[in-house]
Amino acid sequence: DIVQIVCTEREVVALDTSGVAFKCSDSGMTDPINIGETVLQVAASDKTIYALLSDGTVFTTDQGGKTMPWNNIICIAACRGLFAAVDRNGILHTDTSLFCGKAWNEMKLQIPE
Repeated sequence: DIVQIVCTEREVVALDTSGVAFKCSDSGMTDPINIGETVLQVAASDKTIYALLSDGTVFTTDQGGKTMPWNNIICIAACRGLFAAVDRNGILHTDTSLFCGKAWNEMKLQIPE
């Protein structure tokens, strides 16, 4: 019942239909990630796993597990050295104020209809 997979440098993370995220080991074993909330989407960067939760917040395994400071998030993405989230108002949130020399954080996205 897996609906999404993402990879960090050292692990594969799978999300199932019930909203549970699992870490997968090289032996084929899976361990649920203790998040305490239903997960809607997962993303991963170098060593960090991110989970979009059903309450519109984002959990991260960075620094022992915490919630990012944003609310009403509808989608997330990550790659090496960058995490991004979009909220219900179309505002882009990132974990860095500058990306490719441009100020992306808190940018209102222009979505074509």
